Amino acid sequence: MLRAAFLTTLVFSASSAMAQSMHASELPESAYTAGKGKTNLHLDGYQSAYGLTDNVDIGTRILPSYFGMNLQSKIAVIQDDAHALSIEPLMWAEWPWAKLGSPSYTVGAMARYSRTLGKGRLNLGLGLKYDVLKVTLKKNQGDEFVEDKGVEVTHEFSLTLLRAPFVFHEDVTKTRDGWDFQGIRMPVILGYELPVTDRSVVHTALRVHPLNIANGGSWAVEVHPSWSMAVSDTFRFGLGANILAPGMPFPVADDGLAAEIEAEEGTSDYAEIMEKIPQTGGPVFVLPTIGLWWRL
Repeated sequence: MLRAAFLTTLVFSASSAMAQSMHASELPESAYTAGKGKTNLHLDGYQSAYGLTDNVDIGTRILPSYFGMNLQSKIAVIQDDAHALSIEPLMWAEWPWAKLGSPSYTVGAMARYSRTLGKGRLNLGLGLKYDVLKVTLKKNQGDEFVEDKGVEVTHEFSLTLLRAPFVFHEDVTKTRDGWDFQGIRMPVILGYELPVTDRSVVHTALRVHPLNIANGGSWAVEVHPSWSMAVSDTFRFGLGANILAPGMPFPVADDGLAAEIEAEEGTSDYAEIMEKIPQTGGPVFVLPTIGLWWRL
């Protein structure tokens, strides 16, 4: 009997060590907060967070901040070993110098719920976001910058081209130099974390956008499988991929803009712009991801 009790304790301890190799707040889509005075510091596109209290985080995505200010806060309403429920207000705004998209912005919130399920953890998310996205297609004259004439369309200059597909389901207003997208989207997220060793976790997230689907737009489905490892007590490393459907370039739901784009097909201006946008030639677009972060 004592031997059985010892073995039970040993198995329980091993399971706890496996679950605690990474903090519950570290992986994407988690409802858990970092903890008072603790930091999840990402040197990639993911969200870094600092615990103001045991139940309140404040954070940002550091690398994307080069293109636009972004802030998030996570407030845990419920948080214990079995489950957590949190609300995450958020905002993003393109910097004024990014003429391609300024003054684009997004405001909204995510509700997240995490719960122990089987050997791992289930993560659920529901969001509501309001977007104002301005796409300005101007070019330089030659190699010299012309004031008030914008810049050549490049990924390096603005995040607008990368963010625009999220709102291609929305109505569009034609402007002198491009288009203004404006509307609401509702991301829905289902994720699961499964420990595979005492220091590594396999994580999969499925993200869908019902309003995009309903309006005939794009980014209907996003699947994000990843593997993460605690290399040391503080440093973590991860590999993964974002698999996006219906591929790239993305369909535009607005009939007027779709007709305008179709009319431009085959022209030199159209070809020059499309050269800047990744093309998949198929129904999906796969973007590899690398995670580098510290738990401090």
